[in-house]
Formats: sequence, structure tokens, C-alpha cells
Amino acid sequence: MLWIKRNLVLVVFGAIALGMLGWSVMFFLGKRAANKKFEEGLQAAQTQLDGLHAKNPFPSETNISVAKSELARVRQIINTAKQHFTPIPFEKVADKEFTALLQNTLFDLQRRAQQLGIELPEKDYAFSFKSQKNALTFAPGSFPTLPEQLAEIKAISDVIFEAKVNRVTRIKRMRVTVDDQAGSPDYHEYVTATNTATGTVANPYEFTVHSFSGDLAKVLEGLNKSTHGFIVKSVKVEPAPEAPKPVVPAPQPIQVPQPKPPGAAKPGGKGEILKTILNEKLLEATLLIEVIKPLK
Repeated sequence: MLWIKRNLVLVVFGAIALGMLGWSVMFFLGKRAANKKFEEGLQAAQTQLDGLHAKNPFPSETNISVAKSELARVRQIINTAKQHFTPIPFEKVADKEFTALLQNTLFDLQRRAQQLGIELPEKDYAFSFKSQKNALTFAPGSFPTLPEQLAEIKAISDVIFEAKVNRVTRIKRMRVTVDDQAGSPDYHEYVTATNTATGTVANPYEFTVHSFSGDLAKVLEGLNKSTHGFIVKSVKVEPAPEAPKPVVPAPQPIQVPQPKPPGAAKPGGKGEILKTILNEKLLEATLLIEVIKPLK
């Protein structure tokens, strides 16, 4: 103790030096750990860089420029494709206003079918809206789906009318509310499909028509050329049912043919022209058509 008192200054400076030495050791160890972590990050970056150099194509300035130009080209293609999936405009009406719109639309469709000589299933055909044709109140959830379906059915019917088919036999759409009773010939069992990857939604419809093969080809061509995203998912074709045979009149007395004058041409001879007539059968085609449009 006497020595410490005599050398107090030396002891104090020694303690300070010892503390600084300990702090230096701790500082060194901390920085060493940080340096090791930095070296590991640097090594990972070097490995990633080596991997990029080994890739084909290498991300050089030239290749990056090419990638940007390809991206611009793809975006242009997407914008062009969107022009063929334009949503069909429809009137946002409800209740009595929709009833008036429905009746006017049905009248226009029926009149156009009559003008073109296209047969409908019945005189006052409702184009799958028989339950709503004279309604004044509608179940919750009916709008705006019903006006949208009406606009889409009208657009598809316009394409079919333009092809001048012989007959529209049946039109089916998706049920919307409890007003649409199951088992009715106006509805099918398909449902709306949503594609989150493409950001689109598809509304399915089923149209059955009677036509010849050429007219059916015009229907498919018209749907393909439309800007409203009509996609034909399936086509079922079979011979159309035969129409009711007309009443056969009573047999007439058989007339005995008079002999032909000398020199007349014999049947099948040089003086007679034979005609070949192609008797094409009427077809019944059922088309499942999806209306593709962007998600709202």
C-alpha cells in the first residue's frame, strides 16, 4: 500500500493503459467480425457476378438494349390484342327501366330476324329472357348483370343474323338470381370464369342454330373478326331434325304421254342437258361462346 501511495500517478496511468488495452482488444474483435461479414458479402457478390458472366446471353449493354426493345414489342402486341377484347357497352339500368330496355331490344331482334327470313323458336321469342320479359321487380343481385347479359346476347345475335342462318333454335345463358329457375331451357350450367393471370373474365353463352355449312362458316368468321372477345370454346354439329312433311295432295289422274314426233331427242341423248344438283343437308350447330373482357 505504501508503494502504491508513493507511485499513485504511475498506478493510475497503468490502470488507464490497461483499460485502453482491453477496449482496443474488444474493438479489434468487433471490427474483425464486421470485416469477416463484409468479406462474406463480397464473396457472395463475386459469386453472383461470376454466375452472370457465365450466363448466355450475358447481360451486356447490347443484350440489355435488345431486351428493352423486345419488352417494348411485347407491350405493343398486348395493346394490339386488347383491341380484340373490347367490353360490350351496356346501359346501366334497373327495374322498370330495364324492363323497357329489354322489351325494346327483343322487338328489334325479332324484327330483324323477320326481315332476314331467319326463323325463331316462337313468334314472341325472348332470347333467354322469358322470365324477365314482363317483370317489374327483380331479385337482389340482378343488376348490372342482366343488362350486361342482354347486351352480349344481342351482340352475338347480330353476328349470327349477319351470317343469315336458317333458324335460331335455342339460346342459353348463365343463371343470375333466384328469378332464373333451374331446368328452364333458357339457362345452362356453365359459370363465369375469372383468369387472374391475364386479368380477364369470361361469360359463357350457348347458341343453337340451323344452317348450311357455308353459313356456319360465316358465323365462326364473324365471331373471330369481332372486336368484343368472342371465343368459340366448342362446336357440336349434327344433322338438323327434318321439318314436318307437307300434306300430300290427292293423286291426280295419270295422263298417258303422247308419242314424240320423229327426230325428237331421246332421254339422255345428245339433245338433252343433264343437270347435277348438290343437295346439302341442313345442320344443327350448338356453339359454346365465351365473351372475354377485362376484370372490372
